[in-house]
Amino acid sequence: MLSLSEIADHQRPAVTFVGRALGMAIFHRRFVDAHFATSIYKACLDRPIGLEDMALVDAEMFRALTWMA
Repeated sequence: MLSLSEIADHQRPAVTFVGRALGMAIFHRRFVDAHFATSIYKACLDRPIGLEDMALVDAEMFRALTWMA
């Protein structure tokens, strides 16, 4: 089984490609019909990301984290 850092290293080229493609689309003022999690929008706008944002990404993980807290 891969560790979290190995998965991140393995996916880095794909994430970099998607980021550059979206950056080029924004730069050239092209419409991109893509939907992102609220936490990604907040990160782009430099707004704080809280535990509540996890509920939109993974409801089961959110319930488990709030149960533990």
